[in-house]
Amino acid sequence: AYKAEQAKNLQGNVQLPLYSKDGKDEVFGMINKLDTAIVAEAELPQGCTGVASAGWLFGYSDKLARITANPNGLPMFKFLVSGHLRYIFFEPTSLVVAMRKLDGTFDGKWSTVQKYVSDIDDDGIKALISEGCIISTVLQEEKTLLYVPAGWIFSERPVKGILIYGARRSVFYRSETSGRSYSCLIGLYE
Repeated sequence: AYKAEQAKNLQGNVQLPLYSKDGKDEVFGMINKLDTAIVAEAELPQGCTGVASAGWLFGYSDKLARITANPNGLPMFKFLVSGHLRYIFFEPTSLVVAMRKLDGTFDGKWSTVQKYVSDIDDDGIKALISEGCIISTVLQEEKTLLYVPAGWIFSERPVKGILIYGARRSVFYRSETSGRSYSCLIGLYE
């Protein structure tokens, strides 16, 4: 518990493993019923099964403001139990192309993408869209489920609630689109 409190104070967010007795089976059951394209754990390559079988509780400070991507760049479902979160999602391949067109000095690094997106305003979003960047905004309210595609980059900000928490699960899909987005995101870390 002390590590969770320390993380909340330093980073504005906390995540803890989600166990069966804490609601994992119910969350996973709900997500598994949504989509038959999720790859079954038994079909995954060795080393991936731990990720597929893990679920996480998350909690956010009401002052959190961050630019991030899903853990391991994988598709994810987030069930928000309490609070409201505003997201701006950027498809990574179109974001990188648009950034290169707008700023010829773009170095292709994750830290540069984070800074660019964290400083963006309405005019910056319009400029990215004019260069073909695919952007979506979402307001996630309590008791709703949100799907985040593989590799997508997003800003996340609480807009309502002091106690903001939920559960999340990463999944694997057989999808060419997921593969391209995932590869683009991983390339930003190289």
